[in-house]
Amino acid sequence: MKNRINFFREDLKPKIVLLNLNFVVALSLLAVLVIVGGWVWANMQVNNSNRQVDELLASVKQKKALVDTLIEAKDSRTQDMSIIAAIEAHQQELNVKKTILEELGSRESQRSNGFSALMTDLASHHQPSLWLTNIRLDERKLYLQGTATDSEALPRWVNKLAQADYFSGKEFAGARMFRNEKETLSFVLSSELDDVKGDGQ
Repeated sequence: MKNRINFFREDLKPKIVLLNLNFVVALSLLAVLVIVGGWVWANMQVNNSNRQVDELLASVKQKKALVDTLIEAKDSRTQDMSIIAAIEAHQQELNVKKTILEELGSRESQRSNGFSALMTDLASHHQPSLWLTNIRLDERKLYLQGTATDSEALPRWVNKLAQADYFSGKEFAGARMFRNEKETLSFVLSSELDDVKGDGQ
């Protein structure tokens, strides 16, 4: 009779690690939360700007009423040089405020549209092995900060972003990868070089 002895123990056998469904769901929820958070932030900025615009409009309305009153007084009386000078000064102030209103409206429209396009492209080119923890965008600067599971994930993700509509023709001034206090691999991408200058980490 022959006996077979297996010297290949269970703890020596290779283990296959499959992608955890809970991890995928959590990552998807995180991406959704980032997008929703960005949308809420953009709405708050728009609401603040709208409030400023309303205040300026109320001020413009008051100035216009004053100008109309002065014009009526001018028509009903003989010309007074001080009144004429006051009318001209108020008219110039009114023109300046109208210009400010138009500039504010234009900037808010650009900022809202730019942030929406940025979030759409970030969501469309999601990289499973990294996630963003901080996004800042204004008229002059784009700043992205996040965490990655491996150092090769960031170059792959940046190459994907280069094909997105929002990033077409745009360049980052620099990038930095470092280990934070928890020994997690983190990265910073910015359109300004000062943001990515590290302390040698």
